[in-house]
Amino acid sequence: MDYILTNQLRVLAIDPSTKGIGFAVLEGPERLIDWGIKQAEGETDDAKNAECAKIVADLIDRYRPRILALEDAAADDSRRCERVENLLAAIRQLAREKRVKVLDFTPERVRRAFAPTKDVIAAAIAGRFPELGSRLPRPRTLTMSEQYEMPVFDAMAFALTYFHFRTRGIGDRKRILRSMR
Repeated sequence: MDYILTNQLRVLAIDPSTKGIGFAVLEGPERLIDWGIKQAEGETDDAKNAECAKIVADLIDRYRPRILALEDAAADDSRRCERVENLLAAIRQLAREKRVKVLDFTPERVRRAFAPTKDVIAAAIAGRFPELGSRLPRPRTLTMSEQYEMPVFDAMAFALTYFHFRTRGIGDRKRILRSMR
């Protein structure tokens, strides 16, 4: 797929989950190209991670993004398990091999770009992109596990966080722009 808007960056955002990955592809901050959840089967963590990495490779080949937005699992406020940390490292390596810039966003940075809770973030994203409204999970209570559709909204939040800091110059914009060179 070619770049449709040459003045807009195409961003692929990935959010791993227990069942696979959530993804979102944006061209600029207002144009959602594709989104979804891809399930990965595997008997072991390594097999599941290998399948997830293959899915991400296919997404990169299909959409040819300039930026890959991921969660910074090494951040103090990230609560990712070892399997997901290993998967994110493999995805970063894959992106480097395919010449895609990788930007990591801490959960705190995403909250600064949006609002304090994931439910509020998801609702804000669904309000901005009506095509996602039917997939908006209901607000989570303390006894509920994360709902199936939430990784799509998490991936969207990573991509929109990139655009938020890129266009507004808030925070450490210079560091982001330096990493894109």
